[in-house]
Amino acid sequence: MFQLYILDWSGTVSDDRRPVYEANMRVLHTFGKQTMTFEEWSALTAISAPEFFKSQGIAAGAEELFNLYRKHYAFIKHNGSPPQVYTGVPALIRELRQRGRIVAVVSTHPEDEILEEAARYGIALDLIRGNLTEKVAALREVIKKFDCTEAETVFIGDTIYDIRAAKQAGVRAGAVTCGYHAAEALLCEAPDYFGHSLSDIVRAIEAI
Repeated sequence: MFQLYILDWSGTVSDDRRPVYEANMRVLHTFGKQTMTFEEWSALTAISAPEFFKSQGIAAGAEELFNLYRKHYAFIKHNGSPPQVYTGVPALIRELRQRGRIVAVVSTHPEDEILEEAARYGIALDLIRGNLTEKVAALREVIKKFDCTEAETVFIGDTIYDIRAAKQAGVRAGAVTCGYHAAEALLCEAPDYFGHSLSDIVRAIEAI
């Protein structure tokens, strides 16, 4: 039984694929690059954001790209295309915490956006770590903060990078197919738990 649930945010708790797509296209446009359809972009999400921009011929630094993306994302979200919480997730997290489980978020998504979305969704969390360029160190930090062991911890996300980060941190990995990466790509990374949604995985683990 796990004491600590660490969750990715985008594509795991919050379905923000549409505003993320639109923000990415605005970044491309800013650098004079050709934009693409949502379907074309979705097929490229198996690579990381820096790799995506590099593949489109953008050589700007990571910080510049992140700040530009963050600006566009905030504008899009507040002007008609907000992310939506996946069905059942707020109630699921409430139930986990009522059972004494610790629920934290580790994400590359802007932390202020996570805080705003969590408040809008009615989700209370024990800890949020956002704005991350990589997740392994953050996973270890969260485990230490709550005085848990790796064996008591599971990290659940929607990308191959989440699975790899979990394994590097020595914790169990859960993968959901409702987000950014396709089921086939996720399965190739051999996650410990696999399901369509966060609810599928947690309910299987907790038998609730």
